[in-house]
Amino acid sequence: GPSSLEAAAAAALAEATRRACGALRRRAEGGEGRACACGLRDGIVRRSVDETVRRILPGMLREAWKRRVEAASEVALEVFSSNLRSLFLARPLTGVRTLGIDPGYRSGCKVAAVDAEGRVIAMRGQEGKRLPTTLFPTFPNDGGHGAEDGGGKAGEDLRKILSSLSIDVVAVGNGTAGIPCARFVAKALARLPRNISPFQKSVRLAVVPETGASQYSVSEKAASELPGLPATHRGAVSIARRLQDPLKEFVKMDPKSIGIGMYQHDLGDQKLRRARREAVEWCIATVGVDVATASRPLLLATPGVTPTLADAILRAREAEYRLKRRDRVTGECQMTTGLRKRRRRRRGRPFDSRAELRRLVEAELGAEGLQSFDEAAGFLLVKGSEEPLDETFIHPRDYALARRLQTPSEHVKGNDGMGGSAQTTEAGRVDYIKRCLEQCGPLSQDPRRNAPHIAPLGPDHRIISRSP
Repeated sequence: GPSSLEAAAAAALAEATRRACGALRRRAEGGEGRACACGLRDGIVRRSVDETVRRILPGMLREAWKRRVEAASEVALEVFSSNLRSLFLARPLTGVRTLGIDPGYRSGCKVAAVDAEGRVIAMRGQEGKRLPTTLFPTFPNDGGHGAEDGGGKAGEDLRKILSSLSIDVVAVGNGTAGIPCARFVAKALARLPRNISPFQKSVRLAVVPETGASQYSVSEKAASELPGLPATHRGAVSIARRLQDPLKEFVKMDPKSIGIGMYQHDLGDQKLRRARREAVEWCIATVGVDVATASRPLLLATPGVTPTLADAILRAREAEYRLKRRDRVTGECQMTTGLRKRRRRRRGRPFDSRAELRRLVEAELGAEGLQSFDEAAGFLLVKGSEEPLDETFIHPRDYALARRLQTPSEHVKGNDGMGGSAQTTEAGRVDYIKRCLEQCGPLSQDPRRNAPHIAPLGPDHRIISRSP
């Protein structure tokens, strides 16, 4: 049958057609007993009107219907794109270890933890003992009251996980059993001891939109990204990651599963995917891509990044993280290129600068990969870099010009010694770099710093919830 969008358009056009046909008939009947200007009698006019209604108006109705549906589809796509941009540009929650909980009644609440970079943490305690990955709290509608107040075995398991993994934030999905689970977590957090070292900090709680998490957990994309994790627990990983960085996580979702916009299930997949691609590209052009935490789909959406380059960046990042882990044990790490040992200036970050990332790409892919990297370098940001300009959209080849523009005593003109198209190009470079320097302010600040988080955080174990 017709979709809701087409049904609404059909109802409006049918009413307009009925009124138009009635007006034609009344006009024809009003001339009864008089001769028409063309010499035809009123009966012939009435039959002509009837034939017009029977033969011509159905085609006109279909054409008008088609135009109305296309116009409504364009409006729906605009709303979908606008909502996508707001969702993607939600403020990320950086530097925190997050515990994601995918709530459920019968099958329990699935649990998964990720570190500050979004990598999955093994569910093992300090002594190597395996931690529980599914909690079974007794919710009120199940007829029990043991774990409703945060006590019982489920509460003890949750506190053991928080203590062993040094969790900063607990993200609970807002789907089935979401509110009872969030209340249970809030009461369990209130029972945390305050005089023990792991709990000197306050563990915060957030209720996160989980739309699309179930569809993503059973997709091939999730299976390739999280091969060692059961499908039932991949949704918990997605819930934790979308609180940390919505842009990095929602770019993986099927557009129809994100749960925003109007009539998105009535629109074609091709239109939705095109709208999502344009929204992602717009967001990347606004905030850039942090190479330390970006997912593979986000890297592939970056202009200039090829699949080969994306895979090379991910391999180099994982290799650098392994060196970091060894650095924590031995106190020193050995760079992949140069075979020289040194201490990292920024612990916890895989790359020290764009120049280092460029060397790693060149060592693995050669000249071809280096050319692709140079095309996309302006969008690939290295936070906490030794070079402050690595955190901006300024391309490395323009660093010298940017430093001259930052110096008050220097006055750079875009047309010095140039003419024609070269003069215009150089002037455009100067204007672009000036805008970047003006809009960035402090170079370490994210443009999303004033935007709200995807879900409010409850301080001191208070649950604060809002609809997505």
